Amino acid sequence: MTIADTKVQDGSLDVTHPNGDVDLTSVVLATNDDAHDVTVVAGGDIWVAPATGGDARILVSHPANESQPQYSPDGKLIVFSSNRAYFSSKPSEEDAARFEKDPAYFLDLYVMNSDGSGVRRLTEAPGYDGGPF
Repeated sequence: MTIADTKVQDGSLDVTHPNGDVDLTSVVLATNDDAHDVTVVAGGDIWVAPATGGDARILVSHPANESQPQYSPDGKLIVFSSNRAYFSSKPSEEDAARFEKDPAYFLDLYVMNSDGSGVRRLTEAPGYDGGPF
């Protein structure tokens, strides 16, 4: 995926994909020590690209839905929500019915290093665990 045009001005962010066919459902501007990066959720996966534009690389890819990425203040970690635990084993009939009605019920919080490594689960309580952060 290539982020063709990314403009940051007065705290707003405009991201345009060259094909116009990628659903950019969540865009987060983040500052780390050496650059500005943009995290983008597309197809339920988390991508990162330079805020100045250029090639994106995938940080998290999973059959589940990853969403709401947010950098830590120092830019070293990214917290995000995911329903990946729902897919880790065969769900009960009750859970499957609940998932059909409300997949957000199964969202938990996860954290990873800003390079996509070290993904670990932070919450395990039933019910929605997600942003805003």
